[in-house]
This record gives sequence, C-alpha cells and structure tokens, in this order.
Amino acid sequence: MAEVIGTASNATASFVTKELPVANGVSVSNGDLVYFASGRVTNATIAGATLLGVVQGGASNDPSVVTNSQGSAVAATGDSAGTVTVLVIVDPSVKVLMPTNAAATVGARYNVSGATGAQTVNVSGGAGTQVEVIKKRSDSLAEVILQKHEYKVSA
Repeated sequence: MAEVIGTASNATASFVTKELPVANGVSVSNGDLVYFASGRVTNATIAGATLLGVVQGGASNDPSVVTNSQGSAVAATGDSAGTVTVLVIVDPSVKVLMPTNAAATVGARYNVSGATGAQTVNVSGGAGTQVEVIKKRSDSLAEVILQKHEYKVSA
C-alpha cells in the first residue's frame, strides 16, 4: 500500500483531490494507486495502465475514515449504480512511499502490481512506465512519483 508523503519538491503540501465512483465489483483501499475505466476508478489489472492517482479516503459519505478499528485500510467495493465513491489524490506531483518486490534503482521507472491494499513497485518485472523511483529507502521500500498520469485540470 502506498503512503502519501508529500510532493516531488515538498514534504508537506495540499493536494488536488476528487471524489470519484468505484468500478462495479472492484475493491479499492486507502493508499491504492488507481486508474479510470469507463468513468470509474479501479485497480484491477493495474500494470501498465495510465494512473489517475492515489486513494486517500474511505467509502462514500465518510472519506475521512481511512482505517478500521484494527488499523487495516478501509476498502470500498463499487456497485452497478456508481454510488460508492472514494476520495482520490489526482495531483500529478504527489510523492508516495511504496514497498518494492526487489531492490529498486533511483531514476528507474517501473510498473505497479498487486491486489488492493497490497500494491508494490514491480522492480523484478523490469522497466515500466507508471512510477519513477526518486529515493531508495531500503531494498524493499522506495519513494516514487507518478509517470503516466491521466488527470487533466479543465479551465
């Protein structure tokens, strides 16, 4: 699971966020990287997709709830009506701390893999296009920025 830690140039920042519907039958958790599919957010088959942002809030009606009483990330599962929504940081400058499945190289670009609440930077999969490592914290943890980014601010 990704942890938002600032922007590419700043440790503290305000972010552009949007409340968006979750794809039918798909579960997303706080900290998941997501993309658009048919106007809804999803994390299904994420490798190589053009990323939209990072889920930063729980299910509809209370986006401030990001963990349950056991400290686990809150998951929201989309419905056919599109009424289940989550808050997504869509700011292209967001910087996140993510686990890696092997030692990453600073400056290298990789794809993301994994299920909701357990996404990792897929270093062992070789070069990718989704995230760029800007700082290696350990052989299993890195700071990354989004490379393929979908959100556009309309005037």
